[in-house]
Amino acid sequence: MNMKLNQLFLLVLFFSFESCSKPEGNTIPVQYSGTKILIHKGGGDGEFSLYPPNSLSACKEGLQYADGIEIDIQKSRSGSAWLYHDEYFLEEGSNKKARLPELYDDEINVHFNSVGNNFSLIKLEEIFEYHQKINSTKMIHLDVKSWLPSLYSDGFGYLNKLADEIIRLSDKYGMANNLIIECENGLLLNRFRKHSTKFQLYLDSYGDFKTAMKRVMKENYTGVSCKVTDNNLSENIISEMHQNGLKVQVWTINNEADLLQYISWKADIILTDNIQFVQ
Repeated sequence: MNMKLNQLFLLVLFFSFESCSKPEGNTIPVQYSGTKILIHKGGGDGEFSLYPPNSLSACKEGLQYADGIEIDIQKSRSGSAWLYHDEYFLEEGSNKKARLPELYDDEINVHFNSVGNNFSLIKLEEIFEYHQKINSTKMIHLDVKSWLPSLYSDGFGYLNKLADEIIRLSDKYGMANNLIIECENGLLLNRFRKHSTKFQLYLDSYGDFKTAMKRVMKENYTGVSCKVTDNNLSENIISEMHQNGLKVQVWTINNEADLLQYISWKADIILTDNIQFVQ
């Protein structure tokens, strides 16, 4: 898809997002019930991680110790939901780039095996199956990647089909009460909201917390997700959010001082790579 079509698509998303509902807002204040600690990418990332990010082993580790896990979701051309964070990956020994949404399911593992180091991907269904197998009640947070990564993404169709596949799996495994959906795109979040009020829906602020807060109040989502370096966030803002019936999620906190600060400010969810916080 060329640049002009990409820009047109983003403009349509923006105006559809802004006009999809009336600014009603929530009226029941949030009763803070403690901060939930979720492990980023299943079992952490970088120096804190013992397992590959977004792998089954990482997710098992996170589910064992924390209140839940956060994982990254994209859709293949076959319509399956896979765990993967980045937009691109490179084949080992080459400069050839590929994107997960360009590939059918039967191509994905073959292609990713070319990366080397026994790298592989797993489908979201494997995580839901494991969650059900161990009778877990812990939360699974899905960071749904909503950028338009290739011409195969099919614009609105990509977002709706990705949401519908997650909803299908949620219904199959009875996961609605255990799912947190995070995205910067209102079209996708509204798809989940239309299906069930059980999903917790967080709008990613991407540094513009005040604007995100207004939009979340307008759309009656669960809350706002923001980066720990967002200077607009404070104890008073979190209190204001709670009074308006909204929650706050902060990512990604890896040092104890920040962790204790945001717990004292009553942040509802904290994402961390540092699993030692909960072990």
